[in-house]
Amino acid sequence: MAGRLAVSMSQFGSRGVKALSARSRNPQLLNRSFIPRNLSRRNFSQAVSAATGNEYNATEMSIQKNSKGKRLRKLKDPMVITESAASRIRTLLSKRPDALGVRLGVRTRGCNGLSYTLNYAEEQKKFETRIDHDDISVLIEPKALMYLIGSTMDFYEDDLTAEFRFDNPNAESYCGCGESFNVAKNG
Repeated sequence: MAGRLAVSMSQFGSRGVKALSARSRNPQLLNRSFIPRNLSRRNFSQAVSAATGNEYNATEMSIQKNSKGKRLRKLKDPMVITESAASRIRTLLSKRPDALGVRLGVRTRGCNGLSYTLNYAEEQKKFETRIDHDDISVLIEPKALMYLIGSTMDFYEDDLTAEFRFDNPNAESYCGCGESFNVAKNG
């Protein structure tokens, strides 16, 4: 391993050696910005695989660029969807094959101010945020996005109820029945 590591690290130069040693435990954290421009993706993949002992394929990395040619990073999803929620959404979408996914929104109603809405979505509207989780899509309405950032969507089922539950760090209070919530006002 030491011989292979020395050979592969010599291909990176001083900047690449630091990056490789700092990120060698998790090859998904490696990116092309830390390697010299004259090193091809294939050689990069071979060097990382040899150094870390894990299979790594740099050609499968998708680098998106904007209209000016600058690299774009994928932003963190504004909401986490648990496996139980994804499974339930998958079941609901199997009954509506024409639906693209589900649309999540917030409406002013209920005894505490705001309430969540969940509907089928046939198309993605302008300014909606799309979260893809495995093979399902959740579209978040632009008005609801600021209320849902950092939330976790879960599906809970027992003998009496079956419902989607939201763990929302932005909610200041909930009503007694759990149908509506209120957010803190800045001021």
